[in-house]
Amino acid sequence: MKICPVCDREFDDARDACPDDGSSLLIVRDRAAEQADAMRGKVIEGRYTIMDKLGAGGMGAVFAAEQTAVGRKVAIKVLGSEIASDKNAVKRFMQEARAASALSHPNTITIHDFGQTAEGELYLAMELVPGQTLAQVLRREGALPPERAVHIAHQILNALQEAHGAGIIHRDLKPENVIISPRSGNPDFLKVLDFGLAKLTDHDDGSHGLTQTGQVFGTPGYMAPEQAKGERCDHRADLYAVGVMLYEMLAGRRPFDGDNPLSVLVKHIQEPPPQFDAIEPPVDVDVRLRAAVFRALAKDREQRFESAAAMNEALMQALEEGGLPSGSFSAAAVSASRAAGASSKSLPPPSLPDVDRGLQKTLGSGIMGQVTSARIEPDKRGKKGLWIAAAVVLLGAGAVAAWQGGLFGRAPTEPAPSAAAKPTPAPAKVAAPTPTPDPAPAAPAPDAAVAAPKPVTVFISSEPSGAAVAVKIFTKKDDGATELADTRNVAKTPATLEVPAQSELELAFTLDGHAPETVKKAAVEGAIVNAKLTAVAPPKPARPAARRWKPKATPKAKPKTPAPAPDAPAAPPKRPVIDDLK
Repeated sequence: MKICPVCDREFDDARDACPDDGSSLLIVRDRAAEQADAMRGKVIEGRYTIMDKLGAGGMGAVFAAEQTAVGRKVAIKVLGSEIASDKNAVKRFMQEARAASALSHPNTITIHDFGQTAEGELYLAMELVPGQTLAQVLRREGALPPERAVHIAHQILNALQEAHGAGIIHRDLKPENVIISPRSGNPDFLKVLDFGLAKLTDHDDGSHGLTQTGQVFGTPGYMAPEQAKGERCDHRADLYAVGVMLYEMLAGRRPFDGDNPLSVLVKHIQEPPPQFDAIEPPVDVDVRLRAAVFRALAKDREQRFESAAAMNEALMQALEEGGLPSGSFSAAAVSASRAAGASSKSLPPPSLPDVDRGLQKTLGSGIMGQVTSARIEPDKRGKKGLWIAAAVVLLGAGAVAAWQGGLFGRAPTEPAPSAAAKPTPAPAKVAAPTPTPDPAPAAPAPDAAVAAPKPVTVFISSEPSGAAVAVKIFTKKDDGATELADTRNVAKTPATLEVPAQSELELAFTLDGHAPETVKKAAVEGAIVNAKLTAVAPPKPARPAARRWKPKATPKAKPKTPAPAPDAPAAPPKRPVIDDLK
């Protein structure tokens, strides 16, 4: 293609000058078209004949090809020449491609072969899947219904569960790497692409890859905070990316966008994702599903789901408890998936449909309507739901026995005696029993008590997350005053909490390095209690009190002791008196 620098008209390659102004035309090279032309008809390692170009991305170009030996249509991904020029990347490619080719989950693209072209370029031969990317679906349709969005996320998590179990982290999950390829009974059947390829430009293993210290690889809109900071990442970075995609499917937009990639990365690191009802236009998302999405988007990876299976289970529970149709995304499917992953954790309690089927087998259809007229709510506190289900089954079995035994006031009907039957001899006469006084009439049943308000679920979050919360629950008395009814504690935000409806909440948030914050909120279904905590400077260590200087007191002069008087000279000894008269 050629263009005129004066009038900007475009011409084919046959002209050299613009017919309007005579200016010399400038050549504009279409590198992609040139590459496609150069590759078309090329045979790779004598096995794959390139037919046409399908697309290109940051990791290389993808071509439709035919495996000549068997006539199979495949997709050939030829990686960029800069990867082939790095010896560590070449070694890592062989390791990662070998590991990725062992993945066999139906929701993972199958890698048939891998190797190197005669020119030294690395390639992957993959199954050719017809369809469109999830990115194309979202651009065309916008926000998806919750059950459809969760169904798509469920399949992505299934693929991740197998890959993570094999030690493979995707690192670049995004809608462009998800192909929607309808199948019979599943119009949103999908395949996840490019497992392990992101590690070719990573240096988690300590070698000197293509990226340098402080640089990151991935797509900014879907990168976990630790990945955005260039830190070592694990499988929970993939779960964060699924959380971003699920947010986008529900809201029709990503949680973070910006004018440039760096601003988006900063938001992933620092800013909390906006609530669904705070975006424009607002989106109504069930509180249970909302809690699962925001847990996947936690800044601290320790607060996210511990595995793809755990996230799958939370999404399944959110759909079932929210009363949304789950289709193939059921408790049985998730339980089977977890069992396939050799999980050592106990399976979740059976869902309501499973309990109903068990009751039908135990009780029969005759009294099923009486036993299941009251809805059995799934219990959120572990195994209690299973005990409730077992109790219902046992009570139902007892009801069958009672019905058969006439314990409901309907004694079994006895056959009438036949004409040929001999009369039964009269019983022996016995003393009449002492009449028992009639029991006192039963007290009239009190009026039905007013049903306690149904618990509601509130979502508790903080900015930043990880705060401990002390919750006080107040109820209103008849005179309108409030009284403290209960206290609860939340170990870390974000979290959900079940509280009585029509109550008043007082939540005290505390987090190291931040000023405490108290929020009051009315307890209504789906309420969001969010506290923005203010960082405070750590207190300076207390300095010892200064010692005040005092002049030394001048000691009082001691009174001088008078010097002793000199001794008087000793008197001469008296001479004895001689009495001369005697």
